[in-house]
Amino acid sequence: MEHRTTIGVALGLLMAHHRLATPDDAFALLRKTSSHWQRKAYEIAKDLAGRRLDPGDIRVSPTSRPPAARLVPAYSQQLERLEELEQLEAEEEEHPATG
Repeated sequence: MEHRTTIGVALGLLMAHHRLATPDDAFALLRKTSSHWQRKAYEIAKDLAGRRLDPGDIRVSPTSRPPAARLVPAYSQQLERLEELEQLEAEEEEHPATG
C-alpha cells in the first residue's frame, strides 16, 4: 500500500507541474524517465514525494507532451480566453475608440 500511495503523490505532482490531464499521462512520463535514467519508477516517485527531486527535473520532450486538447480543460479554456483578450487589446490599440 505504501508504494501505491507514494506513486500516487508523485503522479499528482507531475500532473500539476506539467499540466497533464490524466494520471495515465503522468505515469507514462514516470515510466519514460525511469527507463531513461535507468532507475526504478518507485525510487523516482519516492524522491518526488519526499521532495528530494523537483517535478521540473523530469523533462517532457516536445513529442511526448499531450496535445492541447488533452490538457486540463479549464486550463485550455483559460489559455484560449487569454489569447482572445490579447487579440482584442491589440485591435483596440490599432483602432482606438473615439468618444
